[in-house]
Amino acid sequence: MHPTSEPRLLDADEVRHFEEPFGTLMLELPPREPGFVLPTWKELTAVVEAARERDAGVHFDGTRLWERPRTWGVLLSPAVPGGVERALLGLERELPRLPEYVAHAEVVGKALGAAGVPWFRVNPEVPHTHRFQVWLSYDADVLADVAVRLAEETRVTLFHRWFPAPKRPPGLSVTEVAVAAEGLEWTERISTPVAFTWCSSLPTPPGINSCRVAEQPESHLCPERRRTLHWPTCCVHGFSRESGG
Repeated sequence: MHPTSEPRLLDADEVRHFEEPFGTLMLELPPREPGFVLPTWKELTAVVEAARERDAGVHFDGTRLWERPRTWGVLLSPAVPGGVERALLGLERELPRLPEYVAHAEVVGKALGAAGVPWFRVNPEVPHTHRFQVWLSYDADVLADVAVRLAEETRVTLFHRWFPAPKRPPGLSVTEVAVAAEGLEWTERISTPVAFTWCSSLPTPPGINSCRVAEQPESHLCPERRRTLHWPTCCVHGFSRESGG
């Protein structure tokens, strides 16, 4: 059962007053549809308390919980006691780096948002985790074709899976971006090459002036890549809904 069809986390009142009986409340944290936007700690605890008032258990994706604990200002040890912590002991490599990924996602998101591409939007404007959405006012098929062509020309995949934006006007598409280890190579100056490549490859939307982008600088590239690529190294990936990542 789904108390709400809106792209958001349900609230405590919806849990408390839901007409059907239920034994377990399953929460997606952060919720994917609204761009991995996290609720406040107060909102989250209110939802959990409402479920417990109905003698229901609460379950959510434990992996994503670790992506941005600083958003809530609480330690995860009291928040997730017991078996979950023991199960995560094997994540010696990635778990310690998640805060770094989240911090750098803000850098990448800000740079993409300032790229100058018409009708280009990063959602949320400041990523809550190391994942966020990118919106463009083109059909998904058009963007997919451009992504394939740019991958063939540059040997780098940036936005490779696009979908019609749910419950939005036609012609608006969305993709998901995740910043991981390779993404740490990107600097704030990625905005110029992103704008250059996308503006030179996409048709101009009606009523929007064409982009005017300066020549691409090379300082954003790793030294070993400067001779072979005109894009940053492949470090930010667009994920499909089916990717499960």
